Amino acid sequence: MKLDERSYEPSEEANEDVLREAYYKLGQLSTSFAEMEEGVHGIISGLISDDEIIASYLIDKNGLDQNLQLLRKINEYKEFEVAKVKNVVDAIENVKGKRNELIHGVWSVRIIKSDNTPMIFVGSYKMVRIDTVIKGKKGWASKTFKAYKFNEISETIETIKLVIENLKELTNILHNLS
Repeated sequence: MKLDERSYEPSEEANEDVLREAYYKLGQLSTSFAEMEEGVHGIISGLISDDEIIASYLIDKNGLDQNLQLLRKINEYKEFEVAKVKNVVDAIENVKGKRNELIHGVWSVRIIKSDNTPMIFVGSYKMVRIDTVIKGKKGWASKTFKAYKFNEISETIETIKLVIENLKELTNILHNLS
C-alpha cells in the first residue's frame, strides 16, 4: 500500500470522458455486488426454511460477513453442493475487500502521464501498519492510497458476474430439491 498518490508516476486530472467511464465502472461494481449479496441471501433463506418470509426475517439485518459465515455453518449441516458453495464463498471473500475500498474509500480519477493510463486512486483514512520501508522507517500511517487500473475493476466486475451465475445455478438446484 502506498502512502500517497505522489508515490506513483506523475499524473494529471481526468477529462469528462474518463470520469464518466470511472463512474460507470464504479456503478457496475456497486450494483453487481448488491445483486451478488441478494443471491447469497436467497441461498441462505432456501437452506433455512421453505417459508421465505421467516427465513428472510431471520437474516434481514445481517451484513455480508455474517451471511457468509452463516452460509458456511448451515452448509456444514445441510451439505448442499458443498464444493460449489465453498467456491462461491471463497470468490466473494476474494473480491469484497477491493469492492469495499472502491465504494467506501475516498477516490480520485487520474491519468498516468507516461502511458496515458486512467486510474482510480482510493484513499483510506484509518490507521494501518506500513511494513515497507519508507524513508528508512517502518511504522503506521493514517492516510494511504491504492491505485486501480480500469481493467482491474472490470475484471472484478466479471468475477462478481460469474459468482452471480453460480448463485443462480445453486438457487435453481435448491428450488428443484423442494
